[in-house]
Amino acid sequence: MKTMILKEVVTVALIALAVTSIPLEYNKTRYVIVAQMIIQGNGVVDKDVFARAFRIAPDIPGWQELKNATLLINSRTTAFSMVKDEDGNKFAYPGPLSFAGKVNITLVQTVEVIRPPFRKVAEMPSDVEGYPANINELSKSQFWACKAQNANFTSLLSIGREIKAASTNIREYVSRSADWVYRNIKYTANTLGGVQCPGVTLSRREGACADIHALLTALLRIGGVDAYLAYAYVFIPERNITQNIDKWTYTLYAVEPHVFTMINSSGYVFPIDLTANTAPVFPDFTRGSAVNQLDNIIVMGWIKKSTPDTFLAIFAPNGASRVSYTVKIREDTQGPPSMWLVVIAILVSAALIIHKEKST
Repeated sequence: MKTMILKEVVTVALIALAVTSIPLEYNKTRYVIVAQMIIQGNGVVDKDVFARAFRIAPDIPGWQELKNATLLINSRTTAFSMVKDEDGNKFAYPGPLSFAGKVNITLVQTVEVIRPPFRKVAEMPSDVEGYPANINELSKSQFWACKAQNANFTSLLSIGREIKAASTNIREYVSRSADWVYRNIKYTANTLGGVQCPGVTLSRREGACADIHALLTALLRIGGVDAYLAYAYVFIPERNITQNIDKWTYTLYAVEPHVFTMINSSGYVFPIDLTANTAPVFPDFTRGSAVNQLDNIIVMGWIKKSTPDTFLAIFAPNGASRVSYTVKIREDTQGPPSMWLVVIAILVSAALIIHKEKST
């Protein structure tokens, strides 16, 4: 009897050792992202077009890692530089590209995303740093102050000041601001289209994820929080979208664009997501954020100095008479097997060993 118990203990120990020894690559999901622009006409594809259409996914410790990126022009591999935009995001740039007739530009990149429970969970710290809010700068912004739409920026300021007065510290201001937006602004899914400025979203009391988080980010900045936006792709295999506008055809395969808020507190960054959240009960706006909990979300860039309306705009190249832009994501089935399959295989093997020992 003692021998049998000892063997079972040893078997369990071996299982634990095997599980903890699983290589790190088994804890990741690998995605291939293909961005393709087919242009007809006679002109030049300049840096602005490459900066918006051919972004390269950033490395984010604990969340994702870029493994490789290849640029093809008319199916031929082409050398390129990784150039940074004003927000620090990288994009593929081979230099100005002249075209006459038709040109096909394709960027293929492979990104590994860490699976839960090994995925980093960036929670809100107990103390969030604040700084003097630059209201004057916000009030001059065409986007943040809604100047083009003549929306009332003072209403947004009033809400921010009311929340500030009710908060004892910056952390509470962040929580109260997120809760106010969540309770007062209705989420309406809208995958394609422009971004509403915060005053318009406030007036309409509804918006898509980018609209809602732009409003939240504006409120946080009013309160002296270093907040900005993140742009991401969510992999949904059955999700296909096509939109035709004038000379443009815009298509997404297995892709759902998503925008959420990020906060920087003394170099520690954490997300707030009011529209893609796994928390069973709100408000768990940070820990439950999709980027903290899921492995089907790929961050493509940060919107810090720029504004979301310009960041998300993709320009047609000069001289283009017709443009087709497509983004497609697929899971790389040639990558490492699921970690859980490995764990199950180990457990089944161990169970068979124990059963054999008992029957003999």
